[in-house]
Amino acid sequence: MPCYPSALTQVFVNLFLNAASALQSRLDHQSAILHVSATRDPRTLNITVADNGCGIPEEEIRRLTDPFYSTSDTPDNLGLGLSICQTILRHHGGTLAINSALGQWTRVTLALPLEADGVRT
Repeated sequence: MPCYPSALTQVFVNLFLNAASALQSRLDHQSAILHVSATRDPRTLNITVADNGCGIPEEEIRRLTDPFYSTSDTPDNLGLGLSICQTILRHHGGTLAINSALGQWTRVTLALPLEADGVRT
């Protein structure tokens, strides 16, 4: 698949850090799950990163990719991670979709085109 490996690495690091943060909120850390899967159809590679952490309120999901928006209350979190991830996916001709159930799980799905014309320089 044509891509910018270092840019996609940044996407995965951010998604894993977000999932780890969500899993920290679980009272029973032994049941914390981070699941990564991939499927492929003739035109797209779909990669899913899912966790059973704290989940995200539905009204906040739309804003998660807005620059400087964050659900974290830590002062060192600038709220740029998912905004940058979305930009990277767009440069690859792909998409980023977020689904969640508050208090139960979050799933982020990346859809990346398999054709070379998807990567935009």
